[in-house]
Amino acid sequence: MILAHQPSSTTPNDSPKITPDDPRYLAVVEKRFNKRFSASPDYVRLVSSTDQAAEICRAIATPAVKMIFDIYQCQCETGDITCSLDRAWDQVGCIQIADNPGRTEPGTGEVNFLHLLRHIRDKGWTGRVEMEHGTSRPGAEGARAVLDAYGALSRKLAGTPAKLGGRGPMLDKLEPDHRGSRAT
Repeated sequence: MILAHQPSSTTPNDSPKITPDDPRYLAVVEKRFNKRFSASPDYVRLVSSTDQAAEICRAIATPAVKMIFDIYQCQCETGDITCSLDRAWDQVGCIQIADNPGRTEPGTGEVNFLHLLRHIRDKGWTGRVEMEHGTSRPGAEGARAVLDAYGALSRKLAGTPAKLGGRGPMLDKLEPDHRGSRAT
């Protein structure tokens, strides 16, 4: 989770340090965010960029620890989503989709999702793609807008051949599944 913004050139040792006298401290270590965490460390360092999160995952060096690549957050952080994704690619365990501004469905903001999803597909992504957003309109109208947005993206993606030898199964068909807000 990115809780503070710093330039992408930060390293884990110079990331923001949150101590118990900082008002943000309780929000970071409070049990409601992680029910198994009960310590009160002297300080907590915050991950402040996509590059930093990837660097930390590489340092941990286990397939059990990967990062969530949040397209909305990356757009807010750098605006250079494709290059940021490429730099972190080997450490991405999940990709979350949301447009910016507003963290709403694709097509409501400035993110070029067709370009991004083609890029992700062409790199051979077969992992999870999650819909991490609200709706731009309330109620059934908002739900319809989400379905329409993903339907349009799916049709456009189907009409363009993959560059690197095949499509990943998660990006062949972008529709909400019936269990929650994930693309299938």
